[in-house]
Amino acid sequence: AGCLRLGGLFHSLFLSKSPMQRLQVVLVLASLCCLGAYTPVPCVEEGVDYAPNDADADIRVETPISSPEACQRACEKETQCFFFTYDTQRKACFLKRLQEPRVEAAGLVSGTKACVKTHTAAVQEADLPTGVKHRGALSGALARLAEAVAFEEEGAVRPEGSKPYPFWGKGHVSREDRLSLEQRLMATRGPHHVRDRHVLVEVVPSAPPSEGEEGGGQMEELKQVLLDKGLKNATVARRLLTGWLPLEALKEVDSLKTVNSVRPALYRTNRGLVSAQGRKSMRADMLTKRLNVTGKNVKVGVVSDTYDNFCCGEHLTNAQQDIENDDLPADVDILMEGGYSLAGGSDEGRAMLQLIYDIASDAKLGFHTADGGTAVFAQGIRALAEWGADVIVDDIVYFTESFFQDGEVAQAATEVYKQGVAYFSAAGNMADESYESVFRDSGEEGQLGVLHDFDPSDGVTVYQPIKVPVGESWMAILNWDQAWFSVSGGEGSASDLDMIVYDAKKTPVYYLLAGGGDPNIGRDALEVTAFFNDGTIDVDGKPGPDTDFFLAIELHQGPAPGLMKYIMMEGEAPKEHFTFSSTIFGHCNAEGAIAVGAAEYSQTSPFNVTPAVIEPHSSVGPTNILFSPNGDRILDKRMKPELVGPDGVDTTFFIPDRDEDNTGFPNFYGTSAAAPQVAAVAALLLELEPGLTVDELYAALTESAQDMDNTATAKFDVGFDTRTGHGFIDAEKAADLAKQLMSERRGDGGYDAVSMQAGAGAEVATPPPGAAADVAAGDASGEEPSEELLNEVLEEKKRVDESVNRENKQDDQKRRRLMKKAGSHI
Repeated sequence: AGCLRLGGLFHSLFLSKSPMQRLQVVLVLASLCCLGAYTPVPCVEEGVDYAPNDADADIRVETPISSPEACQRACEKETQCFFFTYDTQRKACFLKRLQEPRVEAAGLVSGTKACVKTHTAAVQEADLPTGVKHRGALSGALARLAEAVAFEEEGAVRPEGSKPYPFWGKGHVSREDRLSLEQRLMATRGPHHVRDRHVLVEVVPSAPPSEGEEGGGQMEELKQVLLDKGLKNATVARRLLTGWLPLEALKEVDSLKTVNSVRPALYRTNRGLVSAQGRKSMRADMLTKRLNVTGKNVKVGVVSDTYDNFCCGEHLTNAQQDIENDDLPADVDILMEGGYSLAGGSDEGRAMLQLIYDIASDAKLGFHTADGGTAVFAQGIRALAEWGADVIVDDIVYFTESFFQDGEVAQAATEVYKQGVAYFSAAGNMADESYESVFRDSGEEGQLGVLHDFDPSDGVTVYQPIKVPVGESWMAILNWDQAWFSVSGGEGSASDLDMIVYDAKKTPVYYLLAGGGDPNIGRDALEVTAFFNDGTIDVDGKPGPDTDFFLAIELHQGPAPGLMKYIMMEGEAPKEHFTFSSTIFGHCNAEGAIAVGAAEYSQTSPFNVTPAVIEPHSSVGPTNILFSPNGDRILDKRMKPELVGPDGVDTTFFIPDRDEDNTGFPNFYGTSAAAPQVAAVAALLLELEPGLTVDELYAALTESAQDMDNTATAKFDVGFDTRTGHGFIDAEKAADLAKQLMSERRGDGGYDAVSMQAGAGAEVATPPPGAAADVAAGDASGEEPSEELLNEVLEEKKRVDESVNRENKQDDQKRRRLMKKAGSHI
C-alpha cells in the first residue's frame, strides 16, 4: 500500500468512470510497483498555499467542503479556476486562477484541476486516414491537400458510383467533370486560401530566432530554402514566416527538419456617393459643425484585405471612380496591396477608407494589406506606424491567433500603442457562439482518443449535435490552456486534443478540407475543424442527405487541459451543453487595442432610439490571457469590447446587393464597418487636441460613451458590460472631455463646454431659438424687450442652469475617472 501511494491511486480511481478502467489502473500500478519503477506526480501539495493575499487570484471561497478531492471537483466545474487551496481546519476551499507565489503554510493542501492521468490513445496511427495525426511538418489538412495533388498528377478519375469528394485513406480527387483542384477547393468552401496553384501558409521554424533577431540568421536561411522551392510573397515576423507555397512543393516541405510545422493561414474580414449616417449616429457631424475639426494633420492607417484589387468580376465602383465622385481622397498612400487569396480581393479596405473620409475628410489616409498571413499582418501594422500613423484600424481575424496568449499580431498592436499610436480593431461578428470547459474524461474512447464529456452534471454526453444543411459549412477553432510553440518556443503544447465531426453512425467525416486531427505535442494548442456538407452523406435512415452531425472533442495524448475553448466561425451553434462564452480573441484582445462592437446606425439616439441597441452578431468578451509572450503562466483580464460604433451605413459598392434602407447605395454591416468610423472620430479629437496621449484619447472616448444594455441579460446593465463595453461612441462629449483634460493639464482655468464657440476661423454661432433669440434680436434692433419676454428668458435660463448643473456634476465624476485612467492628477 505504501509503494502504491494510495493518495495517487485513489485520485486515478476517482476520475475513472469505467469499472474496466479501474481494474486496468490497479494492474498497471501494481506491476510498476513490483518493478520499483512507479513514481507518480503528486496531484496535491501538502503544507503549501497558492497565491495567498492576491485578490485577482481568488475566484471565490466555498465552505464547508469535506476534502481536498471535493475542492478539486469544485475547481473542475469553474472554467476560470486552474488551481485550488484547501484549508483542512476550516474545511474551506479557495478556487484560484493563479499558482504563484507558492508559500509554505501548515494545514493547507493545494493542487491543480488539471491533475488527471496522462492519456495515450489506443488507436494505431498507421490505421488512420491520410493527414490525421500526420507526423511530418504539414498540418493534416495540408497533408491531405498534398496527396490530392499527387492523385491529380497521376490522372486519377472517380470510379462510377463513388462519392464526388473523397473519404480518406485511399480515394480519388477528381470529379467526373474533371474540375480543377482550385475549383473543387472553392466548391467545398474549405479553409484554404489557394490561387494559381499556390496555398497561403504559415511556417513555424524548429529553432527559435537568435536573441534580438528580426528576420536574420535561421529565419533568413529557412526563407531562402522555401524561396528556392517556389515560395512567393515571403514575409518574416520573428517566429513566423508566411507566403504562397506551390501545391507541388508541399511534400518536399513536409520533410524539412528545420520546420516545426506548416499550416494554412486562415483569415476573414469582420464584415457583416457615401451618406452621413455614421457621422450623424455618432454626433460627429455636430462636432465638426461646432468646432470645425476635419482630421487635419492626422494620419490614419487601415489594415484590411485589398484597396483596389477585386478578385471576382467588377464592383459597382473602383477606386478612381470613388476619387472622381469625392468618396475618396486622391492621395491615399498604398504601402502594400493585397488580393492574392480566394477569400481576399473584396476591396473591403477601400470601403473602410470611404467611411473614414466621410467623417475626417482632411485626414491623411494610408493602407496596408493583411492578406498573406499573420507575418504580413503584423509587419503591416509596424509599417503603418513607421509611415507616421497617429491612428490604425483593422477588420481582419486570423484563425491562427491564440485565444490565451498574445501572438505576433497582438504584440505588434501593443508595440505601436506603446509608441503613441491609437489602435482600433473590429471586435468580430461571432456573438457569444463559443464553448468552454475543463476537459472531463468520459471513460469512453472515440476515433482518436478518450472522449470529452460535455455534460457538467452526473450524466455523460460525448457528442454535441450540430446542424449542417446541404451546401453549407460548419467551422470552429479549438484552443486550450497551454503555451504555443510558435509564440514562445519552449516545450510547446503538452497535450494533443482533436475536434472531430461524426455522422449519424458515429463515423468520422474526413473530407479533403476537414481538419481537427493534427498532432499538437511540441507545437501549438490549436485545432481548426471545417466541414462542408456536400450532400453525399446519407446514413441516418431518413429520406434525403443527412444534415444532423455530431461534434466530439478527444484527448489523443498527454494530460487533460485545465481549460479548453472553441469559437464558432461558420454554421449553427450546438443546441446542447453550449456555454455561450466570449468570442473576442487575438489582436483585438490585445492590451493596447480598442475592440469595437457594432450597433445599426438607425438604432441609435440621433435616430430616436435611446439607448443604442447592440447588433446581435457583435462579439463579446472577456477572454483572459493566461500566458505571457515568453510562455509564463499569468492572469491578464482583458475587459473587452471597449466601444460600440455604427454599422449598416452606406458605401458606393460594399456590400453588393445589400441595400436594406433603400437609399440606392449598398449597406456595410458588421464590426468591420463600426471600427473605422470610431477611428475617424479619434482623428477628429487628435486634430482638436494634438497633445493628447493615447491613454487620454482612449479615456475620452470610453468615459463619454452612451451607456447601452447587454440584451442577453435580464436587467439593464449600468456601466461597462462585456457585450457593449462602455457604450456607444459620442463624438461631441468625447471632444468636450478631451478639451477638459488638456485644459486642466495646462492649468488655464478649465474648459467650459457650454460656452465654447467654434474654433479659429469658424463662423460665429447663430443665436439659439426661443425667447433668448427674441431678446437678442430686440437688442440688435435697439428696442427694449418687454417685461413678459424678460420673464420668459429668466425662466429659460433657470431651466438651462439646472440642466447644466446636473450635467456638470456628472461630467465632474467622469472627469475624475478620466484623469485617473490617464495617469494624471487634478
